[in-house]
Amino acid sequence: MLYSLLIFNNAGKPRYTLFSKAFKDKKWDEKNVFQAVYNAVSQRSETCCNFINGNIILNDDHATIVYRSFATLYIVVIVDGNENHLAILDFIQILVETLDKHFGNVSELDVIFNFEKVSSVINEMICGGIICETDSDNVIQALE
Repeated sequence: MLYSLLIFNNAGKPRYTLFSKAFKDKKWDEKNVFQAVYNAVSQRSETCCNFINGNIILNDDHATIVYRSFATLYIVVIVDGNENHLAILDFIQILVETLDKHFGNVSELDVIFNFEKVSSVINEMICGGIICETDSDNVIQALE
């Protein structure tokens, strides 16, 4: 289950946030979690792996933070222990490829000024905290 999907820039400005019902059930504070995740991710070396144990930041042994950096943006997904971390990393890649197809080489400005379109793409791919579509062509077709 996905607890959250966060997109923020290198300076820590949130560009897109999605918090699932499961996140809210945990009673985590969105602002504090965002800040803690940004601090942890932005300070990591490029040679580090793309997974952070949730116990370090969220005080939850079953949560994992999976992230990837693209140009000036970080895309972060917080998941429970039942998710395959490599599959989530692949999902992040597919999300970026889908946004690239939709916008023609997506940038931070696309995310800022086309928030509704970005939200539509993500909502086609994630349903109720579950990844429901991973074929970028199907997502693009559904949006047209």
